[in-house]
Amino acid sequence: MKIHSISENYKTQKRHFTRAEETRTETPKIYNTKPTLTGIPKSYISFGENNRISNYKREEEIAKYLEWRTRAKDLERGEEYYRERVQSRIDAIVSERSHYGYFSGNWKIGKVKKVERARIEKEEYAKYLKEKAEYKKIMDNEAYYKGLVSTEDIEIYEKVKEHLKKRASLDKRIAGYRQLKNTVKKLIIEPIQKETSLNTKEKLPPALMLYGPIGCGKSELAKAIGQEANCNVIEFPKGTHPRKFVTIMKETMDAAKSYYTEQKQILDHRYENSSYQKLSTDEKASYIANLKSPRTIVIIDEIEQYFNPETRGNSEDIADINKTLLKGLLDHCSENPADSNAGDAAGVTFIFTTNYPTIVDSEISLRTGKCRRAPVSLPENNDIKDIMKFYIMNSANPAINAAKEKGINVNPIDAEQIPYNSYLKFVQPSEEKGAFSGAGIKSAVEQAATNYIDNPENYINIQLAKLLSDSTYRIPMEKLKEYKKEMESMGKLLKDIDEKEEYELLKDLKELDMINPKQQTRFELLKSAYEMREN
Repeated sequence: MKIHSISENYKTQKRHFTRAEETRTETPKIYNTKPTLTGIPKSYISFGENNRISNYKREEEIAKYLEWRTRAKDLERGEEYYRERVQSRIDAIVSERSHYGYFSGNWKIGKVKKVERARIEKEEYAKYLKEKAEYKKIMDNEAYYKGLVSTEDIEIYEKVKEHLKKRASLDKRIAGYRQLKNTVKKLIIEPIQKETSLNTKEKLPPALMLYGPIGCGKSELAKAIGQEANCNVIEFPKGTHPRKFVTIMKETMDAAKSYYTEQKQILDHRYENSSYQKLSTDEKASYIANLKSPRTIVIIDEIEQYFNPETRGNSEDIADINKTLLKGLLDHCSENPADSNAGDAAGVTFIFTTNYPTIVDSEISLRTGKCRRAPVSLPENNDIKDIMKFYIMNSANPAINAAKEKGINVNPIDAEQIPYNSYLKFVQPSEEKGAFSGAGIKSAVEQAATNYIDNPENYINIQLAKLLSDSTYRIPMEKLKEYKKEMESMGKLLKDIDEKEEYELLKDLKELDMINPKQQTRFELLKSAYEMREN
């Protein structure tokens, strides 16, 4: 099993923490200011002779106050903020559903039904009201929080956020796919960062499934997510026999649990560390921003092989056992444990990658709230330009500079001056040649640089145009057709799950006697369809 992130950095943190705990002799600071207790949970305050708040709880309260103070501007915008959240969810659904027509050559814009929009509006409004109530509760006790916050606390908080922005490694490793990267940042990376460095309490999805054609960077994206979130990353061993899936999964979960326990202890006592107290404001912010999350991301590539009875060495019985185990783990990881600071019992989030999403059991891939989905499709024109520029700067130019140091008379490429739009006509999908993935564009750029170094008189622009026009680095069309069928099947599965949700919602409206004639007609249609399926 390959465990990446139990690194020297983690071991140093552990030794640093252990030494500090063994040598710490200072008495926890007693705050003379008597806090206002209205609305403050008793668990935050020690009553009686030692009336004080622990360093960790104090910092937790400060982080909560500063976080809500940051979000105040959004909440004060009221309905505008609520509508933006609704639209953001709807845009995500439209984007995912638009994907299904891509490989047919006809771009189809996804649609969101009125009943789905109503459900999203209802859910987001409930969340909005809950946030407003929490914000009001904190503002009603603002004097209490202001009594805890110092100027240094605010400085550290702001500097930690700056450190996290500078560490953004996703853009340094993955070119293009801006919308997809924003999605995974909001879904996984930012919640983990805020939980680790800003003391917030976050809930993550138990799993994320990245699906798309071969060579589109699904595995690389999964690893980049773990790196930027600064958490433990375990890659499920590639080529694991389906019959060993259960055994390896148990070892994986045990390793994740052990790591979670040890790193959580470090985080819980970070502010009581005597070495930390001696640091400057900048050093404190850097130390907190670089602390590793106790969470683990488990990456399972080609997840479908463990559920497909046709996989070599697999069978119906083994596939069913593997499915049952994984469904149980997703349920387990979505439950809140006794420790309210954790998002799940072992701090685990799975990232699955697959070229064949429909082979992954629908009870796993389509479980609402259990497994989120993100298509990693062929790069669009804007992505292609970003990918070409990225690899010219990060692959071609380093190779050219190395050649120049060896005495070859060759000059680096000005990536800003390349006419990227003129290359788009060379990279369009075709029946004869296939289509480009990100990996294919990378290979073409690197080969163009090699040819340019061998013959500097032959400009790289010409070399690159020739390679992009060729079929050598493209995904073969038979693979794309195969994937097109997968997308069509996935579209049907998603349509089924959407119709089921619509049916359940209409059934509730009927029971409450709130259904209108148009909805009644739709309800009867869906009801007859489900009755036919059951029979």
